[in-house]
Amino acid sequence: MAASNVSQYGRLLICSVCQGIFSKPKALPCMHTFCKDCLHEFVFSRSYDAIGRFPCPACGQEVLIPPSGVDSYRDNYYITSILESLSLGARPSGQIAIDDGYPNSYPSRYSFGCYGNSTLDLTSPVGLAITKSGYIIVSDKRDNRILTYDICGFVRAVFACREKISSIAVSENDAIFVANSEAGHPLVVEYSLKGVQLRSFGLLNRLESTNGVAVLRSPFQVVASAPETSTIYLMNGQGKLIQKFSSRGTFGQPYHLVANSQNEIIVSDYLNHCIKVFDRQGKLKLKFGSIGIDKGSLCQPLGICVDSSDNVIVADSGNRIVKVFSPTFSALR
Repeated sequence: MAASNVSQYGRLLICSVCQGIFSKPKALPCMHTFCKDCLHEFVFSRSYDAIGRFPCPACGQEVLIPPSGVDSYRDNYYITSILESLSLGARPSGQIAIDDGYPNSYPSRYSFGCYGNSTLDLTSPVGLAITKSGYIIVSDKRDNRILTYDICGFVRAVFACREKISSIAVSENDAIFVANSEAGHPLVVEYSLKGVQLRSFGLLNRLESTNGVAVLRSPFQVVASAPETSTIYLMNGQGKLIQKFSSRGTFGQPYHLVANSQNEIIVSDYLNHCIKVFDRQGKLKLKFGSIGIDKGSLCQPLGICVDSSDNVIVADSGNRIVKVFSPTFSALR
């Protein structure tokens, strides 16, 4: 592995025991990571295995040894994925360069979560958001739960919602906004990362059910979409409705939406197979995509998000792929 590649990550890839690049990194409950062999030697050379616990070599916190031994500590998939990507040195097999400079497929680096009935399992993950502090937030629609993962894939918080939840969004201060997909509740509910309910939005619109949610800045507003009635709601920080736009011809079937850095509202129109961009006043500024299978076409788009460069990433559900569009809305992939 080239030293220049490693240096960009500072000491993130260095084991504090052997002072070398991680080999089979294992994460302890205190979140410090060590090579599997280094951890094994540290425990057995000091006879900690005889008493069933040992102090973390980094922070000193007491760590219990699992019945199945040191090898059963979780792999640090985040570190492993970085090591694998750096050691490749070139595109993995199966990736093909296209004329815009982007590969047309990507290998999965790591995954977390699994299907099951325990508190930490997933049954129907739908909404996904990343906080400014780096946590990954997932809404589990079937069980009406919100799960917070750290970058290594460990569950840091789980809480249940009274509402029948759907999509989620996060604000700059890491608050979670949940769209309610059942009439009789507020359109959107705000929670802290620990599951404390903070505010409700759209209290007077309880006959509606929403699916998409986004957060606008300067001034702060919460946006929600109701696909069955082709309606977009804008609510202020006090939870009151300030704008309502409703038109099947204009909005189509707006299942998901997101806000970009310009505070434009970007909507995936499932019915008309396109993406639409609106300002805060509900004025259509631009639309792109049409039904088809080629590079710039879409078929029944659903989930949508933007990256730090305002590239628009769309779940093209009908074509069963993900497509990326530039801020000028030309297809990158």
